[in-house]
Amino acid sequence: MGKEDQIKPEILCLALNKELATVTPPQVQLVAVRWTAKGNLVITGGPAATPHTLQLAAPHISAALTNSLSLPFHSSLPQPRPNTKWSKITINGVPTGMSTDRSPLSPDKCHMALAASNPTYASLSITQKPSWVHPPTLYKPGSISSLSVAFEDPDGSKLKVLLAKHYLYAYGNRALVQKWKYHQKNSKDNSKSTTGQHSNTGDTDDDEDINHLLTQPVPTFETASSSTATPTQLL
Repeated sequence: MGKEDQIKPEILCLALNKELATVTPPQVQLVAVRWTAKGNLVITGGPAATPHTLQLAAPHISAALTNSLSLPFHSSLPQPRPNTKWSKITINGVPTGMSTDRSPLSPDKCHMALAASNPTYASLSITQKPSWVHPPTLYKPGSISSLSVAFEDPDGSKLKVLLAKHYLYAYGNRALVQKWKYHQKNSKDNSKSTTGQHSNTGDTDDDEDINHLLTQPVPTFETASSSTATPTQLL
C-alpha cells in the first residue's frame, strides 16, 4: 500500500481493537501496528496473545482491515498464515536458457528442475522461488548466471545442510551453493560469470518481504533475556 493511503498506526490499532471487541467471543487485543518500508502492515498482539489465539483472530483482523482501509468487498486481504524464519541462498552456475527467441527460464521451471535432481532441495518449504539475480534483459543467449531462493528455516539447520553439500544440480550443470550476501556493491554485469557476485536489490530483511504480518510478544513469564528474543509470528 502506498504511503498516501496509509492510515496512522495509532488510529488503525484503535479501529482494529474496536472491531475485535465486537466479535463473539471477543478476540485478542492488539498493542501496536506499523507500516513497513514496502507498505506491508505489521500487527502486534497484546501480552495475552498466543500463536493459537492470533491464528483464530486472523480472519476477523483481515475483515476489520478491509473495513478500516475501505477496500472493496471483493478485494479482502489474504488470510494470514504462520510465519517462520527464512534462509536465503544463491545457486551459482545455472544455465539461463536464454536464446535469440526465448527468455531466461522462469522461476517455476527452475524450481521444478532443482526439485527433480536434488532431494534436499525438494524437501524445502520454499518461500521465494528461484529468481535470476539480474534483470532478464541483461542476459545473452547461452549465458550462465546465479539464482537466489529463500525457504523456511526456523533454526538455520537447513541452510547448514545445503552449504555442507556445496552443490546442487540443474540442467546438466553442477551449481555452487552459497549463503546469500547482503549489502554487496553494484558490479558490472557479466552474464557468463558463475561467481554470483551481484547486488541485492531486495529488502535486506526477509521478514519485511511479506504481505501481512501479525506478531505476538514473548510471554511475560520468560526470563529477563526474553526482551531480545524473536517474537512468534503469523503472516
